[in-house]
Amino acid sequence: MAGLAYAPRVTERPEGRVLLRVLIVGGCLAVLGVRLWLVPGIALWYDETWTLMIVAQPDLAGFAREVWLDPNAPLYYLLLRLWTGIVGTGNLALLLPSLSCVIAAAALPLIWRVDGLSGAGRATWGALLFCWVPGILFSVEARCYGLLLLLATAGTIAFADVLAVPSRRRAAIWCVIGATAMLTHYFAVFPVAVQGVIYLARHRRAAVRTWPALAAYLPVAAWGLYHLPRLLHWSAPDVAWYGRVTLATAWQFVAFTVGPLTPVFPAMVLAILIVAAWAGRRKTMDGAGAALVWVAAAGGIALLVVMGVGTARPMLSPRYLTPVVPAILLGLVLIVERVPQPRIGFALLLAPFLAFALKAGALSAFIAEQSRSGWEDASDFIAPARPDRLVFAADTPGTSGADAGSLAQLGAAFLTRAGQHPAVSSVTLAGEGDPHPRLIAATRGAVRPAILWYYDRRRGVAARFPPEIAVRYPGSPGSPGSPGSPGRPGWRCWHRVSEATGVMACVRR
Repeated sequence: MAGLAYAPRVTERPEGRVLLRVLIVGGCLAVLGVRLWLVPGIALWYDETWTLMIVAQPDLAGFAREVWLDPNAPLYYLLLRLWTGIVGTGNLALLLPSLSCVIAAAALPLIWRVDGLSGAGRATWGALLFCWVPGILFSVEARCYGLLLLLATAGTIAFADVLAVPSRRRAAIWCVIGATAMLTHYFAVFPVAVQGVIYLARHRRAAVRTWPALAAYLPVAAWGLYHLPRLLHWSAPDVAWYGRVTLATAWQFVAFTVGPLTPVFPAMVLAILIVAAWAGRRKTMDGAGAALVWVAAAGGIALLVVMGVGTARPMLSPRYLTPVVPAILLGLVLIVERVPQPRIGFALLLAPFLAFALKAGALSAFIAEQSRSGWEDASDFIAPARPDRLVFAADTPGTSGADAGSLAQLGAAFLTRAGQHPAVSSVTLAGEGDPHPRLIAATRGAVRPAILWYYDRRRGVAARFPPEIAVRYPGSPGSPGSPGSPGRPGWRCWHRVSEATGVMACVRR
């Protein structure tokens, strides 16, 4: 395809330019407003509580140990620890880096020139990244995916550069970004590997001459070998908490790369793309444009490879596909750019992204439901009692492979942040009988005990033995005939459930 020129383009209508500018500028400002509206008052959910526990370790030795024990890559935790060392570990402080990274990812196509893509195409690509619904959610959570989206976008542009004109400098930039992405999330290895194969296949000797750039991956290899024992532990079938990809669930993973997990949205985008592909089918591309096609194709191939692996092993969550998203969205832009009136096409492509991104109520409801799968509010219930012992019961498949010491710190994470340091007993519930007696027994000897029971409603022990601590242990008054008899205090409990999980917090009356 190299060497071919663009076919003559029909003069574009001015209303197309105006419509696209209004949608991009006005729409992105509105989506920014939605993001800022979502931030205040968000309670941390289960995954974010792990983030808090890890980055709030009192010393570097404890931090390094928890990073190694965790199944995730280390870079996000390291950067967030540096950040929270300056601004603290409040919820807003934990969220701000993700918000900044997602905004930077959307701005990157405008800042970093993308050869072969028009200015309108670059602006549309950035707007799609900014209005991508999972990205909106990532921007208001304390996890690595905002940073991952930024690095994946940078890596996509860097790959386009080196694929268009191979050089050691461009290859070094591409490899450094790829290595950084892999140290942020291990699934970045899939698009990076596919890109590498395409690079070698297209440029062969010229690509081989840039081999010194591979030195960027030495830290990845060193950390990978060091972390390998924990990765093997977490990937064991009895520890994995995700199901395999099936024909019934495959559409959810594909839909994630373009928007919300609903069949309506990808159907709308597909209809627009079919029309655009038909309208622009006679157009050809020059060398830079052809390179961009391969860049987008790399994202699609990586998506198929990851899903294929996911059919064999229970290892895949939709959010793990974030590294391929920038290339997939670039592919949508490339298809539309070939139509005779691309700005109108861009506006039509962007419209459904904006429509879903501006559903503030639905996004807020999703975040609220997600935060219910955590225990920040439950810890707020416990904190006034100032417990001297906390019994933390972890009753989910995802905690079955966790270190007992890590679980103890996880359960007390919010109390620790509030300046309380109770002794913590971590109790893992898995495949056993009624857990109530065991939990109560763990409180013996404490003056002000508290119980925090986090459970999976479908797969945990609580599915067979629903939490009923206050009902089953109501306490008893002292004997009327024996004034010295102290009686037995009961429990006061707080209980909340989400669609998949529940949490019960109890303190002595």
